[in-house]
Amino acid sequence: VAAAMTVVAAMTIVAMTVGNNFIPR
Repeated sequence: VAAAMTVVAAMTIVAMTVGNNFIPR
């Protein structure tokens, strides 16, 4: 369970970073 939560957290951080990089502010 902990491993799955870690993977989800990492994916969320990556998605947020990619979104910030590709979406002009």
